[in-house]
Amino acid sequence: MSLWASIKTYALVSIVSVLIWVWAEAESLSTVPVSPRVELVTSGTDVTARVLDASWNGTVRMRLRGSSASVSQAQSRLATAVTFKPGIGGIPATPGEHVVGMVDALRNHPELARLGVNFIDVEPAIIRIKIDALASRTIPLQPVLPGVDLAGEAKVSPEQVTIRVREGELESLPAVLTASATPDLDTLSALVGDGPHTVAARITIPSLPSWIGPVTVEPARAQVTFTRRGQAVTVTVAEAAVWVVLPPDQAGAWIVTPEARSVANVRITGRRELLDQLRASPDGVRAYVVLRAADLAEGVKDAPIAFTTTPSMLKFECDVQTVRVKIERRK
Repeated sequence: MSLWASIKTYALVSIVSVLIWVWAEAESLSTVPVSPRVELVTSGTDVTARVLDASWNGTVRMRLRGSSASVSQAQSRLATAVTFKPGIGGIPATPGEHVVGMVDALRNHPELARLGVNFIDVEPAIIRIKIDALASRTIPLQPVLPGVDLAGEAKVSPEQVTIRVREGELESLPAVLTASATPDLDTLSALVGDGPHTVAARITIPSLPSWIGPVTVEPARAQVTFTRRGQAVTVTVAEAAVWVVLPPDQAGAWIVTPEARSVANVRITGRRELLDQLRASPDGVRAYVVLRAADLAEGVKDAPIAFTTTPSMLKFECDVQTVRVKIERRK
């Protein structure tokens, strides 16, 4: 045999040996501990489910046994929560109390069954669950617009929503029950002009007894259309004093001195009555420098200003966006 033929034979044997070693390594048995999160979900079903065991914390401790490749794949999957749904993977869907064996539930889980691993030393070995049938009721939906002076009536879409509660709690609902569609204050504050405006709104049921639940509302969001009364006006305040705001637990430790005691020509746009209330307030218009603990520790030189520390339906504009500050630790 020639030297070249010997080299090729040796190389081929080496490659085959490496492949056999890689295959054997992947197929060798491994056992590793895992503690995945387990959740009961009922979306898309006509029931609700909950675990009855007082010691249940949503975590299952166990060991995985299988080939190295299978165990590694299972570990990756179990890094996120495992969701069980009534009627799927051995989880009962009929109303009542049930005892669920966790090993069987894990083996029958649609995603876990194909991983090719065994679940051993599973704790807890069983859990008790309660399945309740859900019942539905349709109730009217009304728009709620806090702080908005309306020109005419606001409209809401849809005009009704469907709520779902446990079947046994349906008769306990108040005879008169209304849902509210309320836009976020930040959304209302960002609107310009009188409208009409159409904004998204969250749906709540304020008069629902607190002991009833869980409650689902369909749909979960609504659209509210409305027009505000009166024209928005813009006024200019010649001067606004600069005020420094510190975290309560930091106020005694620092001295913050703004170089400018005020900012000039602050333009404010909004409804006339809101502007009148602002100008009549004892505080008037202020330019707030709100500093965080990290800002103080860093010793920032320039700090942004804001003309309100809470959501407002007024719009503030100023040519000056920041003020220079001197930060010193109190001795």
